[in-house]
Amino acid sequence: MPLPFNIIFGLLIIGMSIVFTVLALPLWLRKVPMNQWYGMRIPKAFESNEKWYHINEYGGKLLFYLIALPTFATGIVAFVIPMRPESAWPMVLINIPIACIIVLIIVIYRYAKQL
Repeated sequence: MPLPFNIIFGLLIIGMSIVFTVLALPLWLRKVPMNQWYGMRIPKAFESNEKWYHINEYGGKLLFYLIALPTFATGIVAFVIPMRPESAWPMVLINIPIACIIVLIIVIYRYAKQL
């Protein structure tokens, strides 16, 4: 007997939250040196090592609190909402992390302007 769609979808969303957490923690802990591939990719971060670490530490915290945790909560909600693939719920729930990413980008740019 296959798993219900809401369980599969919830696990997928929770998996996304785990990925966001794994990406956030090294930034938050200042373990990522300046590079071209991983970190908060804004011009202000590349002005100095000090700015890089400040912006990425702040970005790592935001990535965890504004994206990973709400995404995890969204996955939990997906478990309890009975849904089918053709219902509107999957689109509503998947847009929550996307909206959080947009908020993160705006907040990071505002923070960087203060440095």
